[in-house]
Amino acid sequence: MLTVSDDPDDVEWWLGEGALTCLGCGAVLTRLGWARPRRVRDAGTVQVELRPRRARCSGCAATHV
Repeated sequence: MLTVSDDPDDVEWWLGEGALTCLGCGAVLTRLGWARPRRVRDAGTVQVELRPRRARCSGCAATHV
């Protein structure tokens, strides 16, 4: 399952429940800290700073943001 969410609580819940899987091997993703902060635009012209969650695959050890 590939997902993008602007709600950090959703992402935390999905990772905690083992609901996210690796695109490469299909194993469960686990929490692995945070990626670097990024500035992105919202639906308009306002810039927002986000710090995406980083995850590691429990099977192949690949990391995902």
